[in-house]
Amino acid sequence: ETASLSFIIQRASKARGSAMAGRSSKMEAGACFEDTQGCMKDNASRKRKALEQPSTSKRACNVPSEDVQFESPEQGFGRIGESKRDRSLCARMKMLLEFEKEEYEDSGCDSYFPAGEYQTDSCRANRQKIPMAEVFRPSAKEFKDFHSYLRKIAPKVIPNGICKIIPPPGWKPKCSIPKTPFTCVCQTISAQIRNAAQINAEKMKEKISFKDFLHKTSSDWKAPSLNEEEVLELETKYWDRILSRENDLKMLYANDQEFSSFPSPDKFTSDWNLLNVPHLPQGLLQFSEMKIPGITFPFSYLGSKFTTFCWHMEDDQLYSLNYLHEGQPKFWYGIPASSDAKFEELFRTIFPIISRKYSLDKRTTVIDPGLIRSKNIPVSKVIQKRGEFVVTFPGAYHTGFNTGLNLAEAVNFADDLWLCNAINVWKYKKIYKEIPVVPFSFIVVKAAEAIIKSEGGEYFIPQYRHDFTEGIIKRHYESLYALVSVETTNRDRLHSRYRDMPVVCPSEWPDVTLAYCDCCKEFLYLNLVQVKCKDSENMYCPSCYLDECAESIKKENEKEKISVKLLEHFPCRDLWVMVKQLYDRL
Repeated sequence: ETASLSFIIQRASKARGSAMAGRSSKMEAGACFEDTQGCMKDNASRKRKALEQPSTSKRACNVPSEDVQFESPEQGFGRIGESKRDRSLCARMKMLLEFEKEEYEDSGCDSYFPAGEYQTDSCRANRQKIPMAEVFRPSAKEFKDFHSYLRKIAPKVIPNGICKIIPPPGWKPKCSIPKTPFTCVCQTISAQIRNAAQINAEKMKEKISFKDFLHKTSSDWKAPSLNEEEVLELETKYWDRILSRENDLKMLYANDQEFSSFPSPDKFTSDWNLLNVPHLPQGLLQFSEMKIPGITFPFSYLGSKFTTFCWHMEDDQLYSLNYLHEGQPKFWYGIPASSDAKFEELFRTIFPIISRKYSLDKRTTVIDPGLIRSKNIPVSKVIQKRGEFVVTFPGAYHTGFNTGLNLAEAVNFADDLWLCNAINVWKYKKIYKEIPVVPFSFIVVKAAEAIIKSEGGEYFIPQYRHDFTEGIIKRHYESLYALVSVETTNRDRLHSRYRDMPVVCPSEWPDVTLAYCDCCKEFLYLNLVQVKCKDSENMYCPSCYLDECAESIKKENEKEKISVKLLEHFPCRDLWVMVKQLYDRL
């Protein structure tokens, strides 16, 4: 169900080509288009300046706002007064959207979308035909083992990429309301084009309490939950408001809050306690040995009516688990991993200028699922009510909105099925110099060591026993084999070119818990090239040192004495022994 490496590289090449076009030619194509249409030259200049602005954040930009006052309008919409904004990502995104409109209107036609395709009625009809994703109701016995149950339902979930899980009767953890003030963002619709929109998230200047949040959003914490018919009516209203040409909808959202409403693990030991999930014995994130907020430690989300989480894929294509503690339902849409390339192509088609600079990872884009379905991209939806889980699988794009005040919590996790995606993500991020969220090489090697040392089916740690299947061992073997093959090639290149480079044993290694390659941003665990001079120290992976840094360092060495060493945590022969030991278990 996952894309092949060649497919990923092909996709990456397209993305790289678009990025290079945006950064190197700097709107030459855009200027040519303007000249063809007879537009004013200052428009091209403005576009050039906008595209040259650096991108500094993965999420929507958080811009401090002035003092704001919320009102209590009809229909419960939260509104916010006007505030000042600097020329940050939010402002640049709005400017780029204006450029999108100008080019679309100047062209007089759209080769990708025939006239009339953006009719609201047509998209609404397509939206109503979107099927519901699978819903699972495990028994009390099935619910005890988190990973075993997910492995059981995986074949049914992968075609949709998303599912809902309803716990057995009686399973309801006590929910604690946040007592300390928290930071909120105000979500606004910057502009709409082609049945899609960009959402800005503007950070509030002051923290507010839970009571203030209820007051500002005119919400009632004890209000009865909406039924399914009411939720589906709200779905239509949501998209009508989001895609309205004159949109003053503004929403208060407390997202990415670093606290958990679940009881502590020692008081609530269930596998489904989100504080336990990343550290379960069959999970791979237990090997990361790092507390990563939102990944290995839950993020909480306090939403109000129509607050939105935009189209995105989980960091490093991990699984996600979301639990709705209290409040009104969440509405989700999901696209399976097998269709992610088609969906990304649709995004580039709708936003040809914005997509040169920003990807869907910025989490600022909403696209009407009715339009997505009309392009033969499979999409499904989920209505998540209080006390229910939603799981997204690796590589699945998803989005959604809140139908009212609610408190939810989410965390990431990984298992051996994730390894199929992870090796491609690792190579992709290394090529395009993106910082990984989890240390892939560290996890793969540590998991392999644990499997090799296990006896009698013991899985990872002594307290948990698991009968290995051929599929589990095979996925670990294939990921370790791919990792070691790349490492061996790079080290062979390094040794053949620099035969006299000193090799340092593991006992002399520095603390590399947070060490990244200064060039490609890869997490450095197996080996690194350490470059020391009088006033600085840099670390590189062997491939970056050879391809990017060696010549410049050689020239600098002529002026100042520089120490260059290869620090090997695992010699290649030891890594290949591990590969052989895993292979023997097949």
